[in-house]
Amino acid sequence: MGRKAVKKARKEDHPKFESWRNKLAPEILRSGFKDLTMDVVAKKLSISKSTIYEYLASKEQIVAMVFEYKLSQLAQFEHHLFDENLNFKDRFTAALTVFSEHASQLSNVFLLELKTTQPQLWDKIKLFIKESLMKLGKFYQDGMEAQAFKKHPVKILLITDQLFFEQVIDPDFLESQKMTLQEVVDSYLKLKFEGLLR
Repeated sequence: MGRKAVKKARKEDHPKFESWRNKLAPEILRSGFKDLTMDVVAKKLSISKSTIYEYLASKEQIVAMVFEYKLSQLAQFEHHLFDENLNFKDRFTAALTVFSEHASQLSNVFLLELKTTQPQLWDKIKLFIKESLMKLGKFYQDGMEAQAFKKHPVKILLITDQLFFEQVIDPDFLESQKMTLQEVVDSYLKLKFEGLLR
């Protein structure tokens, strides 16, 4: 009979978390978490299950820890998008590069398992997209006012972005196209980049 997990407060500021997350994230993001167990985690981290349970009550918390960190990395594109030390072209390039780099680590398998088994985390992706669209809208408007971008209706640009985001996070779409998330993101951003810049 396995050990029954006891609900504990997460101690995300503990130094162990960063080390554990860095060791676990690559495999979880690449291969998913369906077969992840505390035994597997303990072996991967070379520690006992009892030590893990001092900080994490379940594998769901481990998945959430990895997911939230990855989402925070994706959100770094905003920093580059509004970096006034760069011109609009360089801001756009830097933001797209960062986003593509971190998006490339999200496998179709991980996204499918997230969508089907972790609705609360999936909702966070939807919220991330909504907030990202608002930031992109401001960036497009600022770029046009500075005459760095060609004139386009911002609403139309955001509609295309929204449709793109909705498709690109759909693991069924990615599988049907036989493409990875990075391949789709890179192709779309290249088209967007060429269509905006003067």
